[in-house]
Amino acid sequence: MDLAVPIMVKGNYLGAILAGQIKIGEEEMKALPMRTSHELTDFSRDSEIMQLYNRVTQTTLDQVRASADLLYMIANYLVEKQMIHIIQEELHNKNLELMEEVKLRSEVEASLKEADLKALQAQINPHFLFNVLNTIGRLALLEGADKTQEMIYAFSDMMRYTLKKEKNNVVTLKEEMEHVQNYLAIQKMRLGNRLDYSVKIDQEAEDIFCPFMTIQPFVENAIIHAIEPNAKGGKVRIIAKANKEIVELKILDDGVGIPKDRIDKILDGSYESGGQEKNTGIGINNANKRLMYYYGVDYGVDIQSVPEEGTEITINIPRKSTTGRGL
Repeated sequence: MDLAVPIMVKGNYLGAILAGQIKIGEEEMKALPMRTSHELTDFSRDSEIMQLYNRVTQTTLDQVRASADLLYMIANYLVEKQMIHIIQEELHNKNLELMEEVKLRSEVEASLKEADLKALQAQINPHFLFNVLNTIGRLALLEGADKTQEMIYAFSDMMRYTLKKEKNNVVTLKEEMEHVQNYLAIQKMRLGNRLDYSVKIDQEAEDIFCPFMTIQPFVENAIIHAIEPNAKGGKVRIIAKANKEIVELKILDDGVGIPKDRIDKILDGSYESGGQEKNTGIGINNANKRLMYYYGVDYGVDIQSVPEEGTEITINIPRKSTTGRGL
């Protein structure tokens, strides 16, 4: 007799424990469903098999059933216990993900409140500021200072955009790009031939919404680290490409690159340095958190950098009319 004990979890068959062979008495064997005699093979003339057969332990059918029941209980207890452990581990991981998302949301909301307060402090009288800038621009025009006029109007547009407050804190990608182009135009006047830049955006991507002030911190980082330290300057390219479900935005430079450990610290908010460089790191970290807050953790910032070759920053924005959280 051979023995097969099924392993069952919540009514589902997972496998079996196989055991045997053992012998039981002829009378008990007759009580079991057996094949007809002509289907059985006669091994009585094979001495080797008969020798092995005679060495097989003999027991009773009750003992076989008791052993099977015991094996069944032990196997299924161990399997169900392991399944419970796996389920508890999955629940624990889900709880950790939920806690991380709640933490991220709290940090972003705190950052937004702080930004609102700073903006309020800066807005003594924005209309007065724009009037002064426009007046300076007209004076530059009358005096024939075309470059000065161009720079003043670009700066004026940047200030207007910075002080602009959408109730959802989102803008179209076209508006965000116009702000970045004003920033680059001012930097071009300051750096001259040391800065070479280009901005290319697919027309289908212009009406996609993105968080307010998302791209400029990465462009500023490229200017500070890739262009300014290099006596020959460098290139900054911005490309927005509309794919089927996302808009892929890339900011590329040909600077000295960023070490991997610094990238990790910038993105998790632990990187600290002095002066303007610190502010840029904070801006990148905030932009990354806001992207994940609005669209989910799969839409954070990806930074790839090769020493002495440059840095490539990729931002993916879902092609939706509004942000994922409806804010």
